[in-house]
Amino acid sequence: MNAPRVSLSVFHFNLQYVAGGLDNFFGQTVSEIAIEDAIIVESFEPLVDLFERHPNWGGSFEMQGLMLEVMAQRHPEIAKRFHKLVRRGQVDLMSFHWSDQLVTAYTWFDQEWSWLENQRIFDALCMPRSRAHFLQEGQFGPGLSAFVADKENGVMVLPRNLLSYHHEPHPVGLYFKNDGHPVIVTNGHAQNVLEVGWNFADDGELLATG
Repeated sequence: MNAPRVSLSVFHFNLQYVAGGLDNFFGQTVSEIAIEDAIIVESFEPLVDLFERHPNWGGSFEMQGLMLEVMAQRHPEIAKRFHKLVRRGQVDLMSFHWSDQLVTAYTWFDQEWSWLENQRIFDALCMPRSRAHFLQEGQFGPGLSAFVADKENGVMVLPRNLLSYHHEPHPVGLYFKNDGHPVIVTNGHAQNVLEVGWNFADDGELLATG
């Protein structure tokens, strides 16, 4: 009997891609607010359109609580449409922290503040949140698995390009155990049980805008 085939995707969004805005960048000065709005309207909304047109497709989105706050305040219609996708279970939303920062350099106390602030936003917006967590820009460390296990028995998702920094030789399979905690790898393949392929696991901004 052939194993079920699954195609996986993770769209990571970083609203603070250019924190503070652009000052005389190629002769242009662009505010931080304008950049945030461009990410939401030019990069994020087209993906919302895509999944609305294909209700039988699923995927995983990762973003910070800050992005949800900005959408609710300045782009409520986009936020409403995305909320519908999440609530009906078509896509899941991963969110580990309130805003991008040097997570692995923070103490447990600082990270807990960010975690609780993030949860406050999700509760206020009645937005379901996945127990899987993805961190970008190299922000992964052994302690993060212990942190999410302590908070909600969650699981970390490790970008494929960072695997060699943490494990050499590479573990075989879709996930490995990090101090007893499961970590999924974005180029891993389950054996026997599932046939897994990754169609996208990268910055979500790149898909719609190139």
